[in-house]
Amino acid sequence: MSIWLFPESAAVGLDDRSPIRSCRFCNCVLTVLAGPNHGAWPGLSGTTTVHPTTLQVCQACGWWIVERRHGYAYGSYEGALTVGRLGGVLRWLDPTDASIPIEQLRTYLIAKYQSRFSVTPRRLEEIVAGVFADFGFTVRVTSFSGDDGIDVLVLDSTSGETIGVQVKRYKGRVEAEQIRAFAGALVLGGMTHGVFVATSGFTRGARSTAQRYCERGVSVELTDGLRFFEELRITQRPQYLAADDPTAPFFEPLRNPDRLPIVVQVSW
Repeated sequence: MSIWLFPESAAVGLDDRSPIRSCRFCNCVLTVLAGPNHGAWPGLSGTTTVHPTTLQVCQACGWWIVERRHGYAYGSYEGALTVGRLGGVLRWLDPTDASIPIEQLRTYLIAKYQSRFSVTPRRLEEIVAGVFADFGFTVRVTSFSGDDGIDVLVLDSTSGETIGVQVKRYKGRVEAEQIRAFAGALVLGGMTHGVFVATSGFTRGARSTAQRYCERGVSVELTDGLRFFEELRITQRPQYLAADDPTAPFFEPLRNPDRLPIVVQVSW
């Protein structure tokens, strides 16, 4: 996995004495894999000396941060604090690069979901198929030619039903006309259940059209960009599970906290 290392600094709003609680890329709550009292952060009050080293990771996009604090305080009026931090995240990717593994592209989209419009339609279809597969379905991405508007075929092993999926990389909202075309493709394929996945959203007319098809026995489920993003996060495999994993990029910084870049140094 490609990792970009960087010292966390005051330039990104981290110049105070508060711990970091959420991922700066996707805003998910960070998981503490190493640290005092399972993530409890001792403050500087009374006559206190602190030097905890803490590792926190984002299980959604893979960002991690190692922090070491060293300081003392005499009451509330005199003290000092030095903070060393190092973080890592997946490097900036080119979503149009066909050589990037799908799993890495999925992780990248969780952190940089605004890049979804740069992903090629074919790669987006593969990502959608992967989400269905993670939910336990058997999937097949259809060929570009002769798919009749069905991009992914999903087999529900419980019911034996085949579900047709259309994936639309679209900045504008999907109109009723596109829903009618999709429903027609389902009927031609002998399917009664379909899922329309759009990177944006749907007009009121599109939703109304889908509802009318459902009332007539052709179930058309609409999944907009926000819902798909949540499903992508839910099915994403956690990146880091143990602080003592020697293959993890944070292993060496965690073992040698004295070498962390100093990003905060204050006294009062």
